[in-house]
Amino acid sequence: MTDYADRATVRQLVKEMKPEYIVCRGKRQHDLQPENLVWNDVYKFRTATEVCSRCGLRMITEMTEDWTVLARWPEKYPEGYLLTGVGRIAGDAFNEIRGAYYQQVWKQKRMAKSEATASPPRRAATREALGINAEPEPAPSERPLRLVRSAAPRRARKAG
Repeated sequence: MTDYADRATVRQLVKEMKPEYIVCRGKRQHDLQPENLVWNDVYKFRTATEVCSRCGLRMITEMTEDWTVLARWPEKYPEGYLLTGVGRIAGDAFNEIRGAYYQQVWKQKRMAKSEATASPPRRAATREALGINAEPEPAPSERPLRLVRSAAPRRARKAG
């Protein structure tokens, strides 16, 4: 009988996983990009090699002349991708990986949205920023006196 992983154990291990691994494991899907396609003349089959752009997994696929898949397997999992020694990860234990994936995705979406709607940082309107002489103004006792006209209305002159 297969031993199944404990949810609490998987929760702890997921915290140590790389974000790229969480995406591939949480979606149960790799972003495979073609790397190589080889035709074997002796055995009359094709071997395709694909690499995941997120986690680096290399997947090997063997196919017949008419492209029927004979076998497919990962060449080698990246270091730290597999959670070894915990048992089969299914059910509630897998929900921990799925939850970590969705939390990561929505956190990135919220951050991107907040960056897109954020106003640019305000600059302080300092004298230097405005290009005005940055020397401090003299104290009121040091200022030269200026003649200031009174704001009182003038009397009309009598014509004389």
